[in-house]
Amino acid sequence: IKRFEEEKIMPYVTSIERSGIQTGRLTISRKYIIDILEIRFEVVPSPLRETINKLEDINQLENLLKQAVTIASLADFQQLINS
Repeated sequence: IKRFEEEKIMPYVTSIERSGIQTGRLTISRKYIIDILEIRFEVVPSPLRETINKLEDINQLENLLKQAVTIASLADFQQLINS
């Protein structure tokens, strides 16, 4: 029982660490979205970059990341963000 309990001990994560992890996820998601759009469409206009970099909802960013792979155009992507 003691060995089992020791194996199941979860490390304590402070609120500051959680915040840092969340910030890292946001930053990486934004970067990947822009990278994918650049690969697909070559140039990502500055206003679109700024809009992406202001997004704070990780679920929205994860959805946009998936959409960036298949969306037909940058205009469609911009429209998706604005909706």
